[in-house]
Formats: sequence, C-alpha cells, structure tokens
Amino acid sequence: MSYKMMIIDDDEITLDLVQALMEDDYTIIKMKSGVQALAQLKEDNDAYYSQVTSAVDISEIKKKAIGELGMKYPSEDQIQTYTTEGNSYVRQYQDVDTHK
Repeated sequence: MSYKMMIIDDDEITLDLVQALMEDDYTIIKMKSGVQALAQLKEDNDAYYSQVTSAVDISEIKKKAIGELGMKYPSEDQIQTYTTEGNSYVRQYQDVDTHK
C-alpha cells in the first residue's frame, strides 16, 4: 500500500524539494494553499463516501442486525439531536458523550 502525503506551501521550490525527498516512500500531492487543500480533501472524502455507500445494502444490514444480532431501536431518551449553523453537515462519526 502506498501512503499519500499532502504538502501545502505557496512556494513552488519548497513543494518540489519536499516531493524530491519523500516521493520514494509516499505518493505526493502538492497544494499551494490551505483552501485548495481543503477543497481537494472534501472532494476525495465525498468520492470515498460515495464508493462505500453505493456498495452497501442498508436494508440487508438492518435485517441482519435486527434478526441475527438482536438490535433494537433506541428509546426517545437515548436519541440526541445536533444542529449546525448554516447548511453544513458532518460525515465524521464520533462517540456520543454518555455523561449527562
């Protein structure tokens, strides 16, 4: 497996130097700004997310979880709802705080 390294710098010489030093061990992705890097990371994340979700049959997983593993739906007091400003959304899954 080849690891990727994203290098972010507005100086082309620095980008080329770091790439020359690291390209034997990493696939190098060069970016000239943080904004450009974030846009690329979001695009890559969305592509990976689409690959995963298109290959998953949610109804089959639900059927197995309920039928074979004994999954039960949460009660109302176990459900937590979060809101964000604007139209943003988060695909990062994190542990829900259990301390109230």
